[in-house]
Amino acid sequence: MALRVRIDLRVKGRVFPVEAQIEDGVCIRIQTLKDDLTQRDSSLERALQDAIDGRTPKVEYPCDSSQLTPLQARIFEYMDREIPRGKTITYGELAKALRTSPRGVASALAHNPLPLFYPCHRVVASQGSGGYSLAGIELKIALLESEMDR
Repeated sequence: MALRVRIDLRVKGRVFPVEAQIEDGVCIRIQTLKDDLTQRDSSLERALQDAIDGRTPKVEYPCDSSQLTPLQARIFEYMDREIPRGKTITYGELAKALRTSPRGVASALAHNPLPLFYPCHRVVASQGSGGYSLAGIELKIALLESEMDR
């Protein structure tokens, strides 16, 4: 059974509470906090905060990439190579680069099990910011602004 812990992400002076699920010492999911969870994991919280702040995370919990679909793996590999911090790409541009559909990209990103480690917030709609399933669009905008400030 997965251990659920609360993580408070600090971005642009705001706090965004999220939930991480850890199983057998591996972070398997990061998602919107669904209830009044109080158990914490300070090392994972530090690692996520490092990632947000542009430092190399010292992750004590490896991330489980085995749950990624083949399209998600292609998307995140491409983004890691081609979309640095502070830059964005549209769903359509990413789809064209990977020879797939924008809807396929959007669906794959909507089911990203480890946002922040796989920074899907850098993918935006051609008009507007698009969606973001982790703690809402406010976090996506704050993350993008924070990255562009660096």
